[in-house]
Amino acid sequence: MSYCTFKTHTISLHIIFNLMKDTERRVTEIAECIYKEMKTNPYHTAQGLFGDYFGVLLFLYYYADFTKEKKYTLLAEQVLNKLLTQLESNIPGFSYAGGYAGIFYLFRFLQEKKFISVDFLDSEEIIENYLIKQARHCMQINDYDYLHGSLGVALYFLRKNPDHPFLREFIEFIYYTAEKEALNHTVKWKTPYGRERVYDYHLSLSHGMTSMALFLCRLLKSESFSESKDCVTMLEGCVNYILLQEIDHTRYVSYFPNTSLENNPSPVQSRLAWCFGDLGIAWALWQAGIAVNKRQWQDKAIEIMEHATRRVNWEQTLVNDCGLCHGSAGVAMLFRRFYLETREQIFYNAWVHWLDFTLNFKRFDDGLAGFKTVELQEWKDDMSLLTGISGIGLSLLSFIRDDLQEWDELFLLS
Repeated sequence: MSYCTFKTHTISLHIIFNLMKDTERRVTEIAECIYKEMKTNPYHTAQGLFGDYFGVLLFLYYYADFTKEKKYTLLAEQVLNKLLTQLESNIPGFSYAGGYAGIFYLFRFLQEKKFISVDFLDSEEIIENYLIKQARHCMQINDYDYLHGSLGVALYFLRKNPDHPFLREFIEFIYYTAEKEALNHTVKWKTPYGRERVYDYHLSLSHGMTSMALFLCRLLKSESFSESKDCVTMLEGCVNYILLQEIDHTRYVSYFPNTSLENNPSPVQSRLAWCFGDLGIAWALWQAGIAVNKRQWQDKAIEIMEHATRRVNWEQTLVNDCGLCHGSAGVAMLFRRFYLETREQIFYNAWVHWLDFTLNFKRFDDGLAGFKTVELQEWKDDMSLLTGISGIGLSLLSFIRDDLQEWDELFLLS
């Protein structure tokens, strides 16, 4: 199979200037589309961090900060007040993706960035017992899903207070329930995924052991757990297990399949995306290498990412749309994160390529700012952070702001 190659030379200032103008125009279109939608269409139920309106909120605060246009600041405040009112009477669930864990994680992020100054502590304390109860239920059925299970709740408590008792309870639980193999020094967890809730050793960032590895990396960065031998054991074992799942990328295009080879001995190429596949695994290897001082893991991450820069056509990438979860803006997000970490020109070039892909994908006259999201082979309008124009807008906005893309913390990237 032949590949196009991203050369490591510096992209000309002329190309960057034109791309900057096109990107600013697209971001403006997204902002104006969101403004119109928020003003003309009533919104009802708070859907969680990765649903429509919390993603809109995050984008609006970043866009208002960039443009200094008061109408966007006012709209963000109106959306925030509406969502806060809804939370008093409506329980959206507990999870990171669709419930209170992700919502209050976002509030803390927005507060830290000085976008909001709302006092939500009383509300937060009320829901924490609910979060813990739901997380414990998930733990009893081995549901460690980052987006929908107990891991998302643990991430919330780690963000709020690394010394919270539940966090220590969770770490102890995953340590003693992990399947450990002394022969190859691996640690693994089965967790359910999909509508059928099939248990397997999933590898993905969005639902599997890659997210567990990144969670453990965050734990080791905190003073409360920086000396935890259990966390080191789990991280090293988890990464060792992931590495054992490597397949022949010259045959299958990707370095890793979606799920482990243990129960799926016939591997299938994984997509180029945030949610599944090589990009998220490479990021976990990079972070784990830093956390436990294993340069070989960081070198492996660079090897995987350099190969990923050569995956550009549909057969190699399986990229169908533009959202952060599994689309081109999410691919751009990962390449930019690696560029910010390494300052390697090859990752900058790849980032620019996927930005340009995203801009040129604007093709739907009846779409939101020209974009639609594909779901179950159907195209639909989508304003959300995870798969819609709020996330696309943030990815594009970071280019014209030339910022540090700090919002990707919400996606386990910083």
